[in-house]
Amino acid sequence: MIAPIQIFRIVAGVTGAGALACGVWLAVRRGLSASFVALSALFATGVALLGCAVSAGFVRAVLSPSHMGRIRMAVGAIAVFALIATFEAIRHTKLKERYALLWIFPLTAVFILTAFTAPMRFLRDKFGMEYSSTMAAVVFVSLMSAVFVLAKNLSKAERDITTLAQQHALLKEEVRNIRSSEVQKSNPNPK
Repeated sequence: MIAPIQIFRIVAGVTGAGALACGVWLAVRRGLSASFVALSALFATGVALLGCAVSAGFVRAVLSPSHMGRIRMAVGAIAVFALIATFEAIRHTKLKERYALLWIFPLTAVFILTAFTAPMRFLRDKFGMEYSSTMAAVVFVSLMSAVFVLAKNLSKAERDITTLAQQHALLKEEVRNIRSSEVQKSNPNPK
């Protein structure tokens, strides 16, 4: 009789090998035009699943950490995925670098705070908050900073659009006046 953990390891190994094979196929087939997010997800999934297949200790580490450990792993994984998505958006010029920094710095801070416990312990001891509330405060401050910068840039863009619209209307009126004066000069005797 095969134990459930062995079945899990076999399925994880086959699935991990398949994910790595798909990642290699996508990288070879599409080259530089392949999605960095898709490749990263495939390779990370493949390596993690192969790690589960090879090492029973890895399976126990992934499947049975404490409640707070699972939260840290989830937040860290979300931060890494968001960082990869940000770099992918920069690569495809869908996001300007100055706006990408609004995401890169906070996401890096969140990842560091989830990966290393010492900075989080320092903040927790300094402010007397639990892990989840400390992480929520870091995310809240980061997002509010990003929203403030984006709102400031949006306000500036709206002012610039208003100015351009006014200048366009003035130039349009000036062109209309020039054309009407040219028509009057070319046709001096109106009927």
